[in-house]
Amino acid sequence: MSTKIWRPFQSECLHCGDVAEVLTDSRQDNLAYDGDQARCTGCGCPGMVVVEEDDTAEIRWHDEPTCSCAWCLAHSDPTSQERTTS
Repeated sequence: MSTKIWRPFQSECLHCGDVAEVLTDSRQDNLAYDGDQARCTGCGCPGMVVVEEDDTAEIRWHDEPTCSCAWCLAHSDPTSQERTTS
C-alpha cells in the first residue's frame, strides 16, 4: 500500500497567486493523478487535480460563492452578502 505525501505541483493559486502542492502517491514532483487533493502553500485554499483527455493536469481551485466550509468562512469578505453560514 502506497502512502500519499504532499509534493510540489506547478500551478498558481487562483486566490493569492502562491504555489500549489498535491497530496499524491506519485513519486515525482509536478506529477499527480486525477482526483488528488491540492492546496495552496500560501493561503491554504483547497483544490483537486483534474486530468484531461490529453493527459494534461490542472488544479480546479475551490471557488464556491455560497460555500460555508472553514476555509471559505475564514477567507470571505465580511462586507459580502454572498456567503452563508447555513
